[in-house]
Order: sequence, then structure tokens, then C-alpha cells
Amino acid sequence: MLTTFFICSMLHRMPNKPLSALTLQDRDIEIQIEVHRKWEFRGAIDNGPILHIDMILTDCIGNAIHCQIPSFPAAKRGDEFQVGKIYKMSRFPVARAKSSYKPVDGDLMLYVTPYTTLELCHNSPSSFPLYVYSLTSYDKIDPNEPNARNFHDVISIITEISAIKPVGNARIPSSYNRHVLIKNLSDSILKITLWGKRAQEFYLTNTYDPQKQTLVIVLFVGCLPKEFQGEVLLSGGAAYHWYFNPSIEEATAFYNKIESEKINIELPSLDGQEITPPQLPQREHHDLKYILPLNPHDVPDEGYECTVTITSIPEGKTWYYIACNTCPNKPSIDPIIRQCSTCGSTKYCFRYKLTFKASDGTAEAEMFAFDTVARTIIGKPCPMVSRKLTYSPAKDKPETNPLDADKNRAPATTLESPTKRIKQDPKNQQE
Repeated sequence: MLTTFFICSMLHRMPNKPLSALTLQDRDIEIQIEVHRKWEFRGAIDNGPILHIDMILTDCIGNAIHCQIPSFPAAKRGDEFQVGKIYKMSRFPVARAKSSYKPVDGDLMLYVTPYTTLELCHNSPSSFPLYVYSLTSYDKIDPNEPNARNFHDVISIITEISAIKPVGNARIPSSYNRHVLIKNLSDSILKITLWGKRAQEFYLTNTYDPQKQTLVIVLFVGCLPKEFQGEVLLSGGAAYHWYFNPSIEEATAFYNKIESEKINIELPSLDGQEITPPQLPQREHHDLKYILPLNPHDVPDEGYECTVTITSIPEGKTWYYIACNTCPNKPSIDPIIRQCSTCGSTKYCFRYKLTFKASDGTAEAEMFAFDTVARTIIGKPCPMVSRKLTYSPAKDKPETNPLDADKNRAPATTLESPTKRIKQDPKNQQE
């Protein structure tokens, strides 16, 4: 390790500090980094606005750190960082690492601001790491442990891969997924569910030969532990990535099985072909003055679209509901019994039901948003917000409205993008 560091220092201009030596007090420093991985986080909506861009940055001596571009500078600065490119980077804040959704181990992380400078390096060392990972064994994957909120990495053998399927509303799918079954050296089976763009990009056409039936070893990184209908699995979203047949030490035992074991993987008929993402239907754009007086029966199935600004938060309205954390329908749980009336589970969580008044200048209307849309407005999932707010021990619930908790968060009080979809039916008005 010391030899590598010396060679890099002599032949190339090294950064002032390696990533492992950064501190919270660092201000005017320069580092040389490679963009190892990069992804856009858009919440639970595939085509929603970018909430932030995340990256894993590495240096030439093997260190790695999480770096984030917040939503405000993401539109202008996101394209400046290209995966596989090496840059000199300066004028960036060093902060404490997030307590959850950490893609790499470490106490610190970096942020990109409008003032961060970036210079592309054309003559750079070739010793940047090919892989950044921290393996978790199957028996350590537990969606109920605190560490479950951080990303997990596993190495496995692929045994089955499903076709892509739409999820959400039957008429208007909100996303799509595919399932991949994998096994470890003990032949224990684990499911990984891939979502959205990641589901489309994952296929074995150029990797697996059905004639030879050779094992496919894969390193999965950036997965989150989940539980669905009592089954523990991994979920792969925006942060998820994979490496087929990786050149890492932990893969040696898997490669030793290649000569002695064959596997027949049924490839989906559409594997390797371009899949068109589910698209929301085109909606007419109208103002509130036009929409509010309408008879619900006259509103088209796809609804209308309207751009509004949040004007006030009604007092006395709860902003959450208690939901089952086990069954797929996520029904409310009795606040006293704490047991789901559908599946009988006692595992529960807080989910958004956010009520607010909004206006577009022509009229004002009271609206509400459930978990998916509300999470886009607030910018954080409900469980994360509820942990930071004031609790009533007797009621076991947060008392402060999340929009009131952070007065400085502009997107939470002004909603101009994305446009809101308004649909009225005989029973309710839905955002």
C-alpha cells in the first residue's frame, strides 16, 4: 500500500489529502477522485423530479466516500460528473455521513455545491479500485435491524430471472420490476427485486450460454433488505448495481464450483430487448377554477393536470396514518390493538397522509397526498421524519407537522413542479 502511494506521488500530482484523511474542519483543499458509481434518486416515482444525485468517489489508494449533489444544483452540475472519469475537485463541504442509506462505510461524506470546482484529469494513476463493496452474508440480512436502512452488498450465483412486470394501478402502472433468484455456497436461496430502470437494464443474454449452462457469479451492490408477506428479500432501486463474474478474492470459492456444477437458467422471452417504461397518459392542463365545479362523472379517467402552490396547512389534521408493514395492501392498523385486520401482523410503520391547501391563482382547494406523492413534497420518507419530531409517549405518535418542522425547506411550502394530477370521482377528490 505504501509503495503504491509513493509511486502515485512521484509520477502524478497527488491531492492535498487522501479521502481517508478528510476532516470536518477541511475547507480549501483539493482531492483527486474517480467517479466510481452514480445514480439519481427520484423517490418512489420513476419519472419524478430529481431529489438528489448520489455518487461513490474513490482515490488512487483505494479509499471510497459517499458524495451527494442536492436537488438545487443537481440539474446544472449532475452531468459534469461522469462515471469512470478522474477529476481534481475542490471547494466542497465535508459533512457527517448520513445515519441511513449509506452506500459505503465511513463517518464522513461530501456535498457538491454551486461553488464546487471540478477539473478533468487526462494523465492519472491507474490504481483506482475496480470494485467498492462490503459483503453481507445471507443470515445477516434482517429488515428489522437498524442497519437495514443502509445498503447491502452480496455475492451469489444466479438461479432464475423473471420477465419484467408492471406494478401499481392496472390501467396506469407507476413502475415495473423483475425478480432475480440467487444462491450462496450453501445453496440458500434469496430473492432480489429490481425496480424501474434497473429492472430494464439487468439481463443475461450476453453473459449466460444456455448450451454450456455455466454458472453466472454476480456481485450485487446497493441493495436494501425488505420483508414481503413474511419473506426476507433484497430490493434494488436507483443505487443498485451489479458486476458479472467479478475479479475479487471472495469470488474464488464460487469459481471453484463452475467446473463441477451446471445450471439451467430460464431466460425471459424479452430478455435483452428494449422495454418501454410505463408512461402516464397525457392529461389536459386546467386551472382550479375550471376543475373544482366539475361533476365528478364528467372528469376523464386519466384526470386533469394542474400546477399549484401550497398556501397553508390546516390545523388539527393528522399528517400520517399507522400502516401494516407486512401485507401488500398496507391497511391501517388499529391504534390500540396494533394488529392488522387483514393479515394479523403486529408490525407497523408510519405513512404519510398529508393535508394542505393549495392555489394556482384562480382558486384555492384543500388537497391531500398519500405516501408516494407526500414523500416527494417533504423530501424524506415518513419514518425518517417521525423519528426526528416530538413524540407523545402516551399516544406513541409524532405531534408536529413535517411541513412546520422545517420552515427553511422551500420545496415543502411551494409546489410548482412537478405538476399535480387531480382526479375527482363520486366518493373523493384525489391529488
